[in-house]
Amino acid sequence: MSKQTRRELLLVSGILGLCMLAFYGVGIGMAAGYNKLVAAGYIKDSYNSHYIVQALYSFLSLVLPFGIGGLLIRKRQKRSPLFTWHHAEDHLLFYLSLALGFLALVLANIATTLFTAWLKKSGVVFDHPQLPLPTKLSEYLLMTLSSILVAAFAEEFVFRGVILHSLRPYGDRFAIGMSALLFGICHGNMTQAPFSFILGLVIGYLVVATDSLWTGIAVHILNNTYALVFLLLSQHYDQTRVGTLIIEVNLVAIGLGIFACAVVRERYRSGRMRPLNAPGGATRPEQRNYRLHAWLYALLSLPMLGALILFLKNLIQTVHVGGTV
Repeated sequence: MSKQTRRELLLVSGILGLCMLAFYGVGIGMAAGYNKLVAAGYIKDSYNSHYIVQALYSFLSLVLPFGIGGLLIRKRQKRSPLFTWHHAEDHLLFYLSLALGFLALVLANIATTLFTAWLKKSGVVFDHPQLPLPTKLSEYLLMTLSSILVAAFAEEFVFRGVILHSLRPYGDRFAIGMSALLFGICHGNMTQAPFSFILGLVIGYLVVATDSLWTGIAVHILNNTYALVFLLLSQHYDQTRVGTLIIEVNLVAIGLGIFACAVVRERYRSGRMRPLNAPGGATRPEQRNYRLHAWLYALLSLPMLGALILFLKNLIQTVHVGGTV
């Protein structure tokens, strides 16, 4: 890695780190402000106010700071634009990506469930984020807008848009891994972080493979819909029936995913898949060495290092040893 590239990567990582710190700070500020307004009686702590604030939070803490950061990075890297909003040109690959994303979210859910169950036997438990549940049609619509659509668009814009594409010049594998790492820790609890990291790796690859951010948005919407539908069903129906339905849906997802894997593998062998960008040299050892340096200089950036420490501290605080929360 050249000296100029190292400097550029340190700067890019620093800008992304500052965006992460802004995300952290705005989140704390909005939570404190909301609690003060509720305590003073200016607003009512209701279902509607919670999800309206959540939608506003997605814009102020994610879209706004990372949008500004993306403009600064685009100027530094002399790229116009940083990424595009065009649809996937390969329509078949797009639909195969949905099946692969469905498979990934099911397998990530299973892995996370087994992981947390294994730790629970050892007396290690995690905080579980609690969502207010709707009771009226208007509340269902607001939940759909805030938790499914707004969250998917905002998070994909940030993690697979600004972050992933800012880092792609230094290698696609590195960019996918770094964006997935930040996606995982930004969820703020150990219940969601491992799942989000695994899914982030898959979504990142699918966005790069299809060359379309809409692929990530579609998979993200699918994931959020899956989670919320079964959460709501579990509140209103017999757990045995809901468990059976989950198993049936998961089996369908696994079947579709295996079929998609076979098709994508064949397309890759036949040369119809775009290879990942792997700078650093013609050999794999040279490329691995380049990736190692990319990780090193990205993490050496003081703003990024500070952001990682803050978010990792939050994750640790959601872990409780002794079997009680």
